[in-house]
Amino acid sequence: SICLFLFLVVSGTKLSQAIASIAGTAVLAFLTTLIITTMTGLNEPYWFYLNMFLALFAAEALAQFVSHLVPHFIIGMALIAGLYGLFMLLQGFMVVPSEFPG
Repeated sequence: SICLFLFLVVSGTKLSQAIASIAGTAVLAFLTTLIITTMTGLNEPYWFYLNMFLALFAAEALAQFVSHLVPHFIIGMALIAGLYGLFMLLQGFMVVPSEFPG
């Protein structure tokens, strides 16, 4: 009974944090999409916006997850920086320009 109560409190808190971060993430993704599509003349800005929004939302969720697991702020920041580096590496942001598609 106490475990169920704690689960409901914690899951409600996490859900409210996720919902509250949607607006800021959407604005940041929109501004980034606006700048990038204006500079590069991208043909499909909606897909770029969706990709940017989901990547930022996943990064925010990862930061919240790590912040609850690690007791020290500096260790958490270092761990999140390392995970973000891995995240960018696997998303293709560090692709050699000669291997760009198109």
